[in-house]
Amino acid sequence: MSKLFSRKTPAIETRCIHLDLKGLPPSAERLLDIPEILSRLRVNCVLVEWEDVYPWSRHPQLRCETAYDEATVGEFLNRLAERGIEVIPLVQCLGHFETVLLRPEFAHLRELDRSAGELCPSNPESARIVIELIDDVLRTHGSRARRFHIGGDEPWTFGSCPRCKELIEQEGKDGLYLRHIDPILKHLEDRGIRPLLWDDKMRDWPIESLRRLAERAELMVWSYTEDIFGRKGGWLTSQHLDRYDQAGFDWWGAPAFKLTSAGELPEAKPRIENTLAWTKTVTAHGRRSVAVTGWSRGDVCRTAMCGLEPVWDLVVLAAAIMWDGKLPRGHVEAAREFVTQGPLRDLVGPRFTECREAVRELCEWNQAIAADPNWAIMEVAAWVSFEPQRMNPNNNDRFWKMGELRRHIERGIALGQRVIETQRGLVDDHWLRIFVDARVQHRINRFNALCRGAR
Repeated sequence: MSKLFSRKTPAIETRCIHLDLKGLPPSAERLLDIPEILSRLRVNCVLVEWEDVYPWSRHPQLRCETAYDEATVGEFLNRLAERGIEVIPLVQCLGHFETVLLRPEFAHLRELDRSAGELCPSNPESARIVIELIDDVLRTHGSRARRFHIGGDEPWTFGSCPRCKELIEQEGKDGLYLRHIDPILKHLEDRGIRPLLWDDKMRDWPIESLRRLAERAELMVWSYTEDIFGRKGGWLTSQHLDRYDQAGFDWWGAPAFKLTSAGELPEAKPRIENTLAWTKTVTAHGRRSVAVTGWSRGDVCRTAMCGLEPVWDLVVLAAAIMWDGKLPRGHVEAAREFVTQGPLRDLVGPRFTECREAVRELCEWNQAIAADPNWAIMEVAAWVSFEPQRMNPNNNDRFWKMGELRRHIERGIALGQRVIETQRGLVDDHWLRIFVDARVQHRINRFNALCRGAR
């Protein structure tokens, strides 16, 4: 344990952990533990993506079934402040706006009718709804919010509607983007709050447009591969960072301690290498800030993949890298000891191992049953149900795989219940049941359908 957090002073000045609360959010009681956990990890900043767990006032229909009340949010913010941890709230300004745009009363703000993910950047109402949501968040955060993240990444339909196409012809994609966010930036500037944006839409902008934005906002530059410049197609290159420097940006590195493409239980090595690479790159460019993201859903319209409880070891490793700039040998074991027997014992402790193992076993079961050859045997066996006159009630060997599949599914049901039991009280049962059903129930449905067809 002593091998972690070994430096007297941190390698990275602003050490931020991202809380993505739109999937498997902590229970209200567990949320209030997180400030102390982060404090013990020497984290001094938290990026909070509230989404539908926030107690929205102006548009209360955006609250989910287990949204926190204002008292819980207030106490969470107080505990962060008491520990010297800066809070940066996040409200989307363009893409990933599904929480709002899925609702019929806001559908007219979509850029394309068929996609609920993107606001139309040429519609002045789009910026207004973003500002309303920002003000709602500031209602509880108040002066604690010195910086505010407005998202801005992955607007997949950007520039597709006729009006947007027309504006792009006149001003370019960078011009349309800046036109849309200008009133949002001004709204925050007028309140003395520094805006932040994800960087992916700016990577190919002209240097003049980058300079205009650099005067008004900071960038979080994200890449989640082990080699941050290793993604094909020049998605992120060292030249992009050089141009951000040239434009005068104060930019952050943004790796990930968990991401949805890595499944329910991310492998440690790629997450470690990703955070190490960003820490070294940020330092080499003379920057001071790293925000390690932790995604629970790819977007609002995808199933939740991974909550916090099974990956506290990865959070510890991310925090240790930001503090030390490196990791010692045996770092994974050291992180798990830190969680179960060390400084986090009273707040996480051995229960972490139970949570991690329960999720791991369910994940392995899900992969195994998906590849079970008995499905194909039952599929073929069920074909004859369309010719009932040929079905021999004495010829049961056609369906003998039913029992094997049933036992396999029963094991999945038991493993799913174990996931719920190990995280009970840490995550609301409502979300745990959905997490399990997404992996188990549709297997049950498929099995039942085949059994009905195999009669």
